Amino acid sequence: MQARARKIGARAMSQKTLALLGKNAQHVLAFRGSFIRAAQANGHRVIALTAPATARSRQRLRQAGVEHFDTPLRGGAISPLRDLQFQSTVSDILKAQRVDALLAYNPKCVAFGPIAARRAGVKKIAAVITGLGFAFTGQTIARRFVRFFSTRLYRLSLAACDAVFFQNEIDCVELAALGVLVHVPAARVHIIAGSGVDLDHFAEQPVPAHTQFLMITRPLRDKGVAEFAQACKIVRARNPAIRCTLICAWDDNPSSFTRADIARWAQEGCFHALDEVEDVRPHLHACTTFVLPSYREGTSKVVLEAMATGRAIISTDAIGCRDPIEPGVNGLLVATHSATELAAAMLELANDPVRNAAMGAASRRIARDKYNATPIDAAILHALNLDSPARA
Repeated sequence: MQARARKIGARAMSQKTLALLGKNAQHVLAFRGSFIRAAQANGHRVIALTAPATARSRQRLRQAGVEHFDTPLRGGAISPLRDLQFQSTVSDILKAQRVDALLAYNPKCVAFGPIAARRAGVKKIAAVITGLGFAFTGQTIARRFVRFFSTRLYRLSLAACDAVFFQNEIDCVELAALGVLVHVPAARVHIIAGSGVDLDHFAEQPVPAHTQFLMITRPLRDKGVAEFAQACKIVRARNPAIRCTLICAWDDNPSSFTRADIARWAQEGCFHALDEVEDVRPHLHACTTFVLPSYREGTSKVVLEAMATGRAIISTDAIGCRDPIEPGVNGLLVATHSATELAAAMLELANDPVRNAAMGAASRRIARDKYNATPIDAAILHALNLDSPARA
């Protein structure tokens, strides 16, 4: 009996608690699923802190062995009082749950989470810069205002991190030029190939015979949703049999189109519109080509998932968008803001299904060789001191 008690005690002492700090509960498993499973395989406890979650999201997380905690996180414009409340709540939860390691990966979570974690006594802290987003993709007064404060918040928060992971090198260079990394030692800065993709979960699938273009995104202007709608209208005018689908993950980003905007494009026959789905795989299986005409990305997770599925990609020649694409090999690159270029690329692949399928096979090869999630997850676990299995 005493030996068993000692064994249980040793397990409890060696097990660590990892906290994930993100925006949406429904995206935790979609974006961090393989990382969570890797941490759990090492015997560690995983919790997630996000904006208030739906009952369904809580259930799915619970089924995956992840405890969930609500925070008063809201996106959009900076609100000092609300953001400080968010930071204080995060700190209280981390302290109460005796968290050993924190991974923050949403812009506002990166801006406020590391400081909250230090105050709570968290031993290891990492941030993933998944893209520079709203503040860095335009020159309007509102965006310059957000950029001014974001760079100063990032300078403080990233200095509190034990590791900072960038999903492309240009984001790293730009933040360094703005002085954001001045207090972050070079040894703590890492470039990773996006969030990677689980090659078993997203298995290669045959390309369907009937042409279908698919876009899965938040309905933001900066994601190129308007260009996709206009391009689909051009493509379907040339060939009404071609199917186009847009799947929208709604949130409170200030640059988002409204539901009425999306519904109007759908009524005009541009595309078939769907709300966010729990499992994107059936939709990836049904498409022949994946489209993301974004103005800027870190590295798009869903593009990597489409590549792993064996789909040709059409994206833009923009920061973070061009990286997974070998032009003419696994996809085509077009200019940002150009619906006509996008439509021409879509028609090019629609009219050559053999080439489109060959590009899909190349996508799978590139995903396997460059974007396998396993080494990416391992690098982050190592930075958080979670790569050693908990002793039984």
